[in-house]
Amino acid sequence: VDEEAITNSEGFAAAEVRLGTSSGTLQVQARVATATALNATFVLTALERDRKGQGGGDDDEDDD
Repeated sequence: VDEEAITNSEGFAAAEVRLGTSSGTLQVQARVATATALNATFVLTALERDRKGQGGGDDDEDDD
């Protein structure tokens, strides 16, 4: 995971988090380097892998 993201000309930044193989929760924080009081915390939940091996059932066709 790249721990640093730079905003684009419109002020947007993006990050990807790989949850790994264990189920459970992971807390991720985004913050502005020059103003640490500006932050957002996200709680991600990794579910147990489907034993049938068919993936997570994501029907979002915008994935790259």
